[in-house]
Amino acid sequence: MKEKISYSHLFVCLDEIISYLKSVGYSDLHIEALQKAQQALIALELMNISLHS
Repeated sequence: MKEKISYSHLFVCLDEIISYLKSVGYSDLHIEALQKAQQALIALELMNISLHS
């Protein structure tokens, strides 16, 4: 069974992962990549909102 996951839910999940990785001193390069993924999710959410309004 497939479940829909919202962009905001993915954003929050990435935020939790980023916070954890920062707390254990993980590579800034990888953390920045995850933050860029968050930015992409914001762009996708804005496009989705504009399509449905």
